[in-house]
Amino acid sequence: MWHAMFSAKLAEVSRISGISPEQLKPEFRAVHRRHGTSEYPFAIEELPALIAKHPGQDLRQLYDPAMHAYYSARKRALVLYPGTLEVLQTLRERGVRLIAYTESMAFYSAQRLITLGLDDLLEALYASGSDTLILPIQDLFGWRDRINQPATVADSNWTWRLPWPSDRMPTEAAAMEVAKQLREWCLRHRR
Repeated sequence: MWHAMFSAKLAEVSRISGISPEQLKPEFRAVHRRHGTSEYPFAIEELPALIAKHPGQDLRQLYDPAMHAYYSARKRALVLYPGTLEVLQTLRERGVRLIAYTESMAFYSAQRLITLGLDDLLEALYASGSDTLILPIQDLFGWRDRINQPATVADSNWTWRLPWPSDRMPTEAAAMEVAKQLREWCLRHRR
């Protein structure tokens, strides 16, 4: 699935920019390693070749078709094998506790589980009877960034910032996707 998504984005970035995929791949790889995931949605904005080619321009807007290609490929590739949902439902009805494992970041995994209709486990957090539910923003988006390193004194502590100004959150696709899911869970569980 990831290969299909990334290949679609890479092809579109290459088409728009005129930069070969061979030049872009190592730059994507460096960004992915820096952020600890190959699903980092803002990678295009950090590619040196694109920054050099379009100084001062809004890369997100300029390369929006590449992100649409990525999301379209994800939508096509994200499907369960025939019969999988029925088997999982049967197991659950029989009282089997289902646990999923992935090395993908929480936000991306959660979105896939939701899309596939397998999100009952995640919903338990929202459905709990507690009065307060605190969800760190890094967890909501599946980011591995840390606000600080506990038990250390360092210049890097408390310097973390959102990848966009907070007033742009209502127009950021990733933020709106998270907000939509949170809104649905809040309404469903009367939070």
